[in-house]
Amino acid sequence: MRAITVAIVVLAVITSACSGSSTVPAETTALTTPFTGSPGATERLLTELDLEGLSRPVSRLRELEFLEPVPVQILEDTAFRVRVNELTAAPPEITPDLQSSWLRLLGLLPAGTNTYAATSRLLQTSVAFYDYEEGRILVRAGAGVDPYVESVVVHELVHALQHQHFGRADPMLLDGDVGYVYTALVEGDAERVTRRFIGELSPAA
Repeated sequence: MRAITVAIVVLAVITSACSGSSTVPAETTALTTPFTGSPGATERLLTELDLEGLSRPVSRLRELEFLEPVPVQILEDTAFRVRVNELTAAPPEITPDLQSSWLRLLGLLPAGTNTYAATSRLLQTSVAFYDYEEGRILVRAGAGVDPYVESVVVHELVHALQHQHFGRADPMLLDGDVGYVYTALVEGDAERVTRRFIGELSPAA
């Protein structure tokens, strides 16, 4: 059972692009702030994304209001990868190999796999990522706009909403099983809202 549980948690971490509830009105004020990044293409991308329009269903489906605007920044590919790598690096107090060793012993990771490095490489291929340190959503330049990209941004907006209401746990308290459970909780919450958002999309989308 422990191995199955760990496998589910690892899968949740790998498939992600980060509770509680209170009732809010069906219509909430969409909160996004002026963006930063390259002009022209950046403006077109964010206009097409309709961030205000995406914020409203996130608030409604999660039953929480945004407490403050969520800044959005468009980054070119290299800058996006560098920032994601910085955010997903193992804290200096944690030895990444020790974090991965018991998963390898259970046969859930191939030999030599480092969970921090693997997660970083995966997230660097995403189109958007929530930066907990800066409290902003990073979007990869040239991502284009389609239902998939919108669903990823919705996922990250949920993380922003979680962060505003509940803060972020101290990484040093998230070692081992506690960390996996915490990740599964916040990612499961974001995934639940994202799936409900997708379910409400028009078939024509």
